[in-house]
Amino acid sequence: MFGKKIKDPVAGHAQVLGVGVPTESQGRIMRIRLQLLIEAPGVAPQQIDTGMMVKRVNIPQAGMVLPVTVDRGNPKRWEIDWDTAPTRQSLIDAQAQAIIDAGGIDATHGTRHDTTPDTASPNTADDRLTLLERAAALHADGVLTDDEFAAEKARIMHQHP
Repeated sequence: MFGKKIKDPVAGHAQVLGVGVPTESQGRIMRIRLQLLIEAPGVAPQQIDTGMMVKRVNIPQAGMVLPVTVDRGNPKRWEIDWDTAPTRQSLIDAQAQAIIDAGGIDATHGTRHDTTPDTASPNTADDRLTLLERAAALHADGVLTDDEFAAEKARIMHQHP
């Protein structure tokens, strides 16, 4: 996996199945456990459970897809291309933009606006739960303030009884 040169490289991707709690820290670098499903052309998919040191900005979340290089001759040799991997901040930015695009928070004023008609809004309990979870995640990540989160939660509950 690490330390040995990849002799027959092929670009692939790793689906992040799970991320463990960081167990140690060295400044901006954390040791974490990752469960990955690695796939690349011409190589059998493999599920990996591994520990590694990762920069804080690169700690992935379950569901993310990371770029990898796999050795076709020895698929146990692989490496994540952290230089092109999405960061937590890019994921937070994408989630925030999705809420803005859906008519949630006004990015220029930090306020919510109602441009999406109720008929276009989800109306099932599952859809409401998904919207609440997304807003809670943005709040937990610091994208939404307490007041913005409360307003977004009230809007979701009001539009989706």
